[in-house]
Amino acid sequence: MLKYTICFIQQEDRFLLLNREYPVWMGMWNAPGGKLEPGETPRESALREIAEETGLLLETVDFRGIVTWFTGGREFGGMYVYHAELPSDDRTDIPIRTPEGILDWKKTDWILHPENMGITPNVPHCVRLLTAGDGCFELRCHYEGDHLIRTEELELDRSFEHLTDRKRIEEMILSR
Repeated sequence: MLKYTICFIQQEDRFLLLNREYPVWMGMWNAPGGKLEPGETPRESALREIAEETGLLLETVDFRGIVTWFTGGREFGGMYVYHAELPSDDRTDIPIRTPEGILDWKKTDWILHPENMGITPNVPHCVRLLTAGDGCFELRCHYEGDHLIRTEELELDRSFEHLTDRKRIEEMILSR
């Protein structure tokens, strides 16, 4: 399994993001998410992270893919990508300060603006893919240090969410 989840919560033309209080990506806007706990499925982790970081108690999320990052050679990390849509009449008391940082709605155009330097590098790519359709994807990010130098977008089968053999997951990712 991959070690992390990221959860994109959408309401109409905006997404719920956190300006992170702590590393990694401290001071940057990012989607809620975090590390899988021992014995937890990726979906369980996503729902727990949403509750912990936003206070929202969602019953379900939609698996939409993975983000992988390569920092040189075949060394990589990754996270499961989940998406949830809130009804337009569901209003939360936001912006709000949480233990994780500042939680606020950000319009899709703001997230995708090419000069937006206050957002984590992978988030605009994910938002573009999430709003382009309902397919499942791998967003492959290549970094030099902390700088995203290029991305690749690959189709992914939805069954990937249920793979549990770490060696098989690594083989699948590295063979593409």
